[in-house]
Amino acid sequence: MKIKERILWVMFSIGIITSPILYEKVLINGNQLSLCEGKKIHSKSELEQIIEKRKKEFGFKGEIVSKIDSTGEIVDVGGSRKMESGKYEVILNKDYLQNKALEHELYHIFDGHCERGYDPISYIFWYEPKAMIHTLFYSPEENKK
Repeated sequence: MKIKERILWVMFSIGIITSPILYEKVLINGNQLSLCEGKKIHSKSELEQIIEKRKKEFGFKGEIVSKIDSTGEIVDVGGSRKMESGKYEVILNKDYLQNKALEHELYHIFDGHCERGYDPISYIFWYEPKAMIHTLFYSPEENKK
């Protein structure tokens, strides 16, 4: 079993064994930790360039539309979804406009989480921890400060 899978199963077990409040804290703190070493994205065009690069690296063929939430009213950090048109959407809060937050949301798309619709149990105990762990270990050279 790979180290990522072991960590994922440990996080899953913590969620099952401990109270939901503690598990939520683990998710929130883990997500914050995974964003620590991200490089700031300075413009929408830079955001789109990074998305295109990551699509090629993942071999993803779908279309991804990006948005920046300048008010903070749409998302806390970021979000991703599949729209009715079949396109995917990534929204990042302007205060978290950085590579690691983008990578987290792209992972939800690339790993098929958006294909399955929103199921809170799967999201809390599988999709979100999986994306968080991916983001913690994702560190190409351009992501360094």
